[in-house]
Parts: sequence; C-alpha cells; structure tokens
Amino acid sequence: MSTHLHSLGPGDTLLFAAAIPSYNWTPNKNERVALIAGGAGITPMYQLAQGILNNPDDHTIIDLIYGVNSDSEILFKDQFTRWQTQFPQRFRATYVVRNPEPGSPHKGGTIDAGLLSTVLPNSKEHPGTSLKVFVCGPPPMQKTLTGGGGPMSRLCRSSGSLHNMGIPPSQIYTF
Repeated sequence: MSTHLHSLGPGDTLLFAAAIPSYNWTPNKNERVALIAGGAGITPMYQLAQGILNNPDDHTIIDLIYGVNSDSEILFKDQFTRWQTQFPQRFRATYVVRNPEPGSPHKGGTIDAGLLSTVLPNSKEHPGTSLKVFVCGPPPMQKTLTGGGGPMSRLCRSSGSLHNMGIPPSQIYTF
C-alpha cells in the first residue's frame, strides 16, 4: 500500500472503503489520561493531547509515554517540550528508546510494566484517581499492555501489564 501512496501526485485522490472509528472525547470526564504510543502510534495521541490542552475549560492531566526504536525517531518532541513548559502541572512526556544513542537522555528499553509503574498512578494505591488509558502502537506492544489484539481491535482482556497495574479494560482504549 505504501508504494501506491508514494506513487500518488498532487491532486490525485484516494478512497478509503472503511471508516476509522474514533473516540469521542468529553472534557474533564477523567482526572488524568495516559497516552501510550509506540512509533507512528503517536499521531492520534498528539491530536488528543492538542485538543485537551487547547481547550481552556479542560483540566485533564496528561501523561504521555512514547516509545521509539532510536532517538532520531521521536516525533513532535519540540511541541511536547513547549507543552511541558506551558502546562507543567498538566502535561508530562516520557520517552523510551529501544536503542538509545550514546549519551541519550531518554530511558532505554521498551514500554513495560516496570516503566509504567514509575510513570502512572497505580489504581490499587490511588483508588480515587480517575484514569483513562489510550494505547496506540505496534501489535506486540498493544498485546503486552492490554492482553488484546493489535491496532483497531479495541479488545482489552483481563490480562496484560495495564490490568496487572489495576486498570480495568473499561478504562483502556486502543486506537
């Protein structure tokens, strides 16, 4: 498919046969959201964070956890840095790099339960915290985190790292 997309020129059209489901955001419905992205899965997370932060009536706290293969693959980093400065109590980005460059300031490895336990509030320890978790990334990452299928499956089972942290499937949404 990517070969076909790259062959298109300005003015060419492309028809998508299926609608892509989306999440209908309600401001302040949850006290906090965790946006967990892997690679290009950052795209819907960026859009969601932008919508939340651009709404002066929305006070939702955002924890972004973004995993990539190398430091050079981090997208939107300048914007995330601006948001951290502009909204220091509401936006925090954590980068995880599988193969960090020498001297990289980012955490090495992958997004796993160990990392998430240091970044997110534990539902068992903070039962009053209203947390919604959004996940978008490669199928193996999604399966590890949610116990469910890959992108677009929406299936979250009672397994996976997030479940083990006390986050029920009803509080997890996968793109």
